Amino acid sequence: MKGVPAAKSTALREMVADRFSTWVLTAVSSGDYRMNIRPSEMVALKRDTVDRTRQTINNRINALGLTEPVVQQEGRAATQESWKQFHQQRLHSKFIRPKCC
Repeated sequence: MKGVPAAKSTALREMVADRFSTWVLTAVSSGDYRMNIRPSEMVALKRDTVDRTRQTINNRINALGLTEPVVQQEGRAATQESWKQFHQQRLHSKFIRPKCC
């Protein structure tokens, strides 16, 4: 934000603190401010985005009717818990898979 009068800077800070609690207001220069999302909120936003994307892909693949689709997160963001769940599902599916095919 550029050109905030000095008399209104306190009101701006209060408004940002009340309405945008997930953001940090930083003075860049006299009358100029920058808003950045808090690092903890950025992590949560990224995690939520990946989870929603994975769920969307999973829903679309399941709509195709594949027998054992596995949609999983891979890369730096994948957690050990997700790998544990994946392997438990694979182990479980090996024991209950019909031998017709």
